[in-house]
Amino acid sequence: MSGPIRQSLGPAKATLIRAITEAKTLLDERPNQNEEIENWTHWTQKLKNANLKLERTLSRISTLTENWTKVIVQSSAEQAERENTLYDAVAGGEDGLLVKIEEANDLAVDLATSIEIGENAIRQKSIDSDRASSIRQATPNIHSQVRLPKNSLPEFYGDLNLWPSFWDNYRSAIHENAHLTDIDKFNYLNGCVKAKKLIQNYFITEANYNLAINKLRERYGDEERIKSNLRAELKALPPSNKFINSIRLTTDNIDRIIQQLSQMGEDINQSFIKATIEEKMPRWILLGLEKAKNREYAKWEEDEDQEPFIWDTEK
Repeated sequence: MSGPIRQSLGPAKATLIRAITEAKTLLDERPNQNEEIENWTHWTQKLKNANLKLERTLSRISTLTENWTKVIVQSSAEQAERENTLYDAVAGGEDGLLVKIEEANDLAVDLATSIEIGENAIRQKSIDSDRASSIRQATPNIHSQVRLPKNSLPEFYGDLNLWPSFWDNYRSAIHENAHLTDIDKFNYLNGCVKAKKLIQNYFITEANYNLAINKLRERYGDEERIKSNLRAELKALPPSNKFINSIRLTTDNIDRIIQQLSQMGEDINQSFIKATIEEKMPRWILLGLEKAKNREYAKWEEDEDQEPFIWDTEK
C-alpha cells in the first residue's frame, strides 16, 4: 500500500543528503571580514539558495511521511503492523530518515543565522564604502599623511609572554594616534594580530574597535598570568652544557625572562628564581660566580661606599 510513497521517499532522502552536504560546505566558506562586499553578497545569496533547497526538500518529505501515516491509520491491524515495520526500516537507524531530518533542521537554523550575519556585513560594508567615499571627497590628502609603513608595525601571534611588548608598541604607534580613525586603527589591528580567532567575529566598524581591543586585553593583558607563564618558561629552560654557545643562549634567555618579570614588579631576588637559574648553569660557572661574589663582598666590607657584587647576565 505504501509502495509509491517509499519509492518517492528514496530520491527525496538522497536529495536531502546532498542539500545537507552543500549547506555544510557553504557554512565553512564564510568570507573573512576584510573581503570585498561582492564576496559577502555572493556567499549570502548561495546560503539563501541552499536554505530554500533544504526547506523544499524537508517539506516534500514531510508530505510523504504524512501520507504514509494516513495509510497506516487506515489499514487493518495486520497491514498496519507491516507498514510500521517498513516505516521503521526507512526512518530508524544512524543513517535513517529521522536523523537526516533532524540534521537538516539544525542546519536550517545555522543557515538562517549565517544569512543574517552576511546581510549585516553587506549593510555595514556598504555604509563604510559610502563613508570612505565621502571622506576622500572632503579630505583627499588626509590618509596619505597618516598612513604608517607596514614594516614599522608590531605583530602578535598569540604568545602571552610577548603581549606586553606588542601592546606597548601598538599603543604608541596606532592606538593613541590621534590622526587615525577607529576604522583605520581596526584595519591596522587586523593586520597586526595574526592570532585572529579572538577578534574574527567582530566586523571592522568604529563601534567594534574598542570591543576587539578590550577582548584582546582581557585575554592577554593579565599580568599575573604573564608572570606565571614567564616563571614556567624559566623553569622549563633546558640546562646549558659546557660549551660557550650553549651558556650564552641560556643566559640570554634567562636575562630576557628576568627583565620582563622585573618590569612587571616581580621580586627577581626571591629564592625560587635564584635556585631555578642555578639549575640551568654548569657547576664551574656557579663556582666562578661564587668566588667573584666573595671577592666583591670582601672589598665591600673594606669600603662601605662600594656596592656589593650582583650577578648581571649581560656580563
